[in-house]
Amino acid sequence: ANQIILKAISLRASDIHIEPQDSEVRVRYRIDGILRPTVNMPLSVQQEMISHIKIMADMDISERRVPQDGHMPTSRSGKNFDLRISSLPAIGGEKIVIRILDKDVDKWSIDEVVTSTEDNQKFRSLIDNPYGMLLLTGPTGSGKTTTLYSMLQLLNTPEKNIVTVEDPVEYRLPGITQVQARPVAGR
Repeated sequence: ANQIILKAISLRASDIHIEPQDSEVRVRYRIDGILRPTVNMPLSVQQEMISHIKIMADMDISERRVPQDGHMPTSRSGKNFDLRISSLPAIGGEKIVIRILDKDVDKWSIDEVVTSTEDNQKFRSLIDNPYGMLLLTGPTGSGKTTTLYSMLQLLNTPEKNIVTVEDPVEYRLPGITQVQARPVAGR
């Protein structure tokens, strides 16, 4: 499990999918928005590996009938990461998805995210508008969160009150009130 995670981080994957199949456990990494097969493991290691991941994420290893979420911090080469783990009961066993979140705040610079001069100026003019709404869409791993957080960094000044509603809150931003949406709790 640790080797799978470390390899995914070194390949700059945004997600790890660990999926039970009929005769094996398939592991895929999402790199640049595309799920890529990496390794297949024997079914005999499935339960031990899932239990290990759930223990690391402070999840209930005895509960296999309902989805669970957890997270754990890790580091590699001096960089800090937060791993968000989700389990989903499925035919053949639990599917585990691990989202790899880079805690490096420097990557949220709008100049790093939007490198085209013309597009960068357009984003900055959108941010300068006092009213309106911006919809940013795209597939998993395409940079939606990074782009939005880089825009929030530009807006984040002591004179402004910024509140976000997120599902889930992926990164903590100092100076911004972040709310975790919880529809089940009415929030």
